[in-house]
Amino acid sequence: MTLTKLTLEHFGRIGCQRFALDSPVTVFAGEGREDMLAALNLLTGSRCIQPQVRLARESRLAADAVRDEEDYAIEARYSDEAPEHYLLSVRRGTRELPQGRAALFSESIEEEACSYFMRETEFPFSETFARYIKGIREEREIFSERTDGAGFSSTFRRLLREHIRSFEPQPVRLQKRLYLTLDARGNFTARDAQPRRDLSTTERTLLEYLSFLEVNRFWNDVHLAMGRTDAHPLFVLSLADVIDECIDLAPLLKKAAALGRQVFVFSRDKKIAERIRGSEQIKIYLL
Repeated sequence: MTLTKLTLEHFGRIGCQRFALDSPVTVFAGEGREDMLAALNLLTGSRCIQPQVRLARESRLAADAVRDEEDYAIEARYSDEAPEHYLLSVRRGTRELPQGRAALFSESIEEEACSYFMRETEFPFSETFARYIKGIREEREIFSERTDGAGFSSTFRRLLREHIRSFEPQPVRLQKRLYLTLDARGNFTARDAQPRRDLSTTERTLLEYLSFLEVNRFWNDVHLAMGRTDAHPLFVLSLADVIDECIDLAPLLKKAAALGRQVFVFSRDKKIAERIRGSEQIKIYLL
């Protein structure tokens, strides 16, 4: 699923604005970033993040989307009767689809949770594969429910083994000779000549971000093997505002775009364009 256009009317700090989502990576920077995150979460029916910004009576959120070469129209409006005080409608052509969010995505809660890169998460991305191994061996009922049963398929287990076995170290910070590695137990770590426990905030964030990308690369392989094309967009919330400002963000964001999924980045830094050097793949909106 790819969102192509977005319209916000009377929502949070935004009066009325339209956005063309025609780049692989879209960055929303400034105080209005939280409104954009809330709007996108509402329109995609997020189950992982409850929006802090609510719809007012005059609010309207709308998006155009494409899935499997078919056009969809998504709209969220205020409702007194709905528990969350909004109703989400999804149309394909002129027909409203009764299944709502399920018309857009058929992913498990685990897959959706993996699409959000946040600094504080229940499960660190560097430990995700280790958690999958444990889930398969020891927490079968919980893991099955969280992955909608996919975690116990032979395809999932085979791809997990292959991903761990074939992983090659990749640089976290070249100038410090720091590399991302993956051990046989499924744990990502940062190593130079030997394992380090004294990672800086930037290094720890980069370790988790690169792990986040690898976890989503794995889920892409699972989707492909199962014949699915409805991957959730990637939401990068805790990268730009956490790592050192001297680090060029463009290569990091291009790595996310290379996964073939739509990427949304959120930052409070209105000068973020100075940190993204020469990339036509990235569009920036200042809010």
